[in-house]
Amino acid sequence: MRDLRDLMGKITAGASGEVESAKGRTGATSHSSPANDADLERALELSEQEARVSAMSEEEALEAALAASMEQEQWQGVKLKSGTPAGYKRKHPEAIERSERADGTRRKIDEAVGDASKPLRSSDDASAWRHGDVDPKAELKQESAGLAPLFGGSKSTIEVPTFSSGGPETSDSAMTTINKLNGSLDLLYCKGWIVPEARRKLFRWMLNGLAWHRVVYTRPNSNITIRTPRLTTTFGRDDTGAPDSAYPIKPRPFPKPLAELKALLEHLTGSYFNTVIINLYLDGSDSISYHSDDEAFLGSLPTIASISLGATRDFFMRRKAPAGVDVPAARADQPSGTKGVGPAASRPTEKFALADGDLLIMRGRSQADYEHAIPKRKEAGPRINLTFRRVTNVKGTNNFQRYNRGGVAESRFINGKMIEASGGL
Repeated sequence: MRDLRDLMGKITAGASGEVESAKGRTGATSHSSPANDADLERALELSEQEARVSAMSEEEALEAALAASMEQEQWQGVKLKSGTPAGYKRKHPEAIERSERADGTRRKIDEAVGDASKPLRSSDDASAWRHGDVDPKAELKQESAGLAPLFGGSKSTIEVPTFSSGGPETSDSAMTTINKLNGSLDLLYCKGWIVPEARRKLFRWMLNGLAWHRVVYTRPNSNITIRTPRLTTTFGRDDTGAPDSAYPIKPRPFPKPLAELKALLEHLTGSYFNTVIINLYLDGSDSISYHSDDEAFLGSLPTIASISLGATRDFFMRRKAPAGVDVPAARADQPSGTKGVGPAASRPTEKFALADGDLLIMRGRSQADYEHAIPKRKEAGPRINLTFRRVTNVKGTNNFQRYNRGGVAESRFINGKMIEASGGL
């Protein structure tokens, strides 16, 4: 797995190549022309840049990457406002040079980070600055652009999917058992569990029929505002029989197709589910950072059934402690999932490519001992993920509502566009 040192190495290599190219153009002559003087000056500047890059710490490298990105964004704004970039270029050559230099640095950063095998660290935190000042309506227009060609069409053309026990919608292929470190990781996996026609109908129906939310919240005990880097919704509630007044955001019942799917999963796994969280990843910039679903309101050693629809995305599971080291048990009052400790490189990591229709069941100690993530990727198509769970109390239901439906207006996919609108399920 690459780290920021590799990233800065790429930037350094690029600068070195420019230095050698400039040296080659200047030649070994004692006479100089204005063009050669410019080449030599550029070579010296690049040498200084190479030295600065080599001396950077990881924190400084991150700051440099962000600065380069922001400088490029500012230049893009100038181009949009100026109307005559050529005129601006004549008046402000130094700004153009800085912008082009930032653009080159940003490309190298994109090449190194975008294809990295590891997820970006603290992707939720990254989204705080990345999405913090974005106009939601403008962002929705941008998000819908990639969906329209694939899933356009009027609501009347969307078929409601059905799922029945022993029906043709799901495969009867055998489940693969994945057991690592004496049960520390305990999974069942079935590739293409939902057959192609059924998963196509399910994807289109959910995309067009559900109310989606890009939730905004503030991290507990901090002033950091997070704009969730994916669209979400949730259905179901706990079985306590609590009145509706116990829920600030009233839970919504399972729509019929999802209730049928829940029943199939319960029969397959022998587990009981009363809620589902649904995530819509519009492209590779949507993600979820490392976390575990081991909150107290999910009960001890919960079983979670995860279904993937649409584009294939990487799914990483990383142990919370090195192999041979016991993971500390979560406290009974644990407000959120426990985090891993120690260097990530020392902890076993499993990598999966979850494809359209795949079913992954996480059970036993999987949540207690492992954390999981969907990392950002340079390119990825739309993906929907459903995770069926059981919450044991009102607190759990309210947690699901707050972080998957709360704080923002509803969004709908209508006539090929994701827009702010009500009326979805």
